[in-house]
Formats: sequence, structure tokens, C-alpha cells
Amino acid sequence: RDYIRHTGRESIVRFLRQSLFDMDAAVSSVLGKLKGGSTAVAVFLDKDNAYWASAGDSRLYIYRQGELVQATRDHNYFLRLQELR
Repeated sequence: RDYIRHTGRESIVRFLRQSLFDMDAAVSSVLGKLKGGSTAVAVFLDKDNAYWASAGDSRLYIYRQGELVQATRDHNYFLRLQELR
């Protein structure tokens, strides 16, 4: 990808978002009409900054001061239904 040639937050965010769409399209093309989906977590480290994107049930944890902290929340239909109750 050409993200290496660019600097700045916007290009990193755009790259991560597009990567998730690309992965989902690849899984969908293999599954065809079968039910299923994709789940992913991607992290981009740039000096003192961390950018991440997540989709589905994959989780990102950050280890800070001896403790694991969940940094993302699940994206799935069941969770959404539970939140609407």
C-alpha cells in the first residue's frame, strides 16, 4: 500500500479502514451465499502513537501498569440486540 509514502493521522486511519473493508470483501467472496463474516484487529504504531481498527468479535487489549485493559468492544448483532433491551 502507499500509506508508507504519506504521513499524518488521516492516511493511517484511511488505510486501516480500507484494510477492514478489503478483508471483509475477500471473506464474502469466498463464502458466497453462505452465512458468515469476518473479524479482525489491526494496529499501526507510529512513534508514540497507536492507531487501531477492529471489526467483529476480535478484541484489542492494552497492557498498562501490570493490567490488561480492553480497548475495543465487540461488534456483532447479538451484542447490539442485548444493548437494545
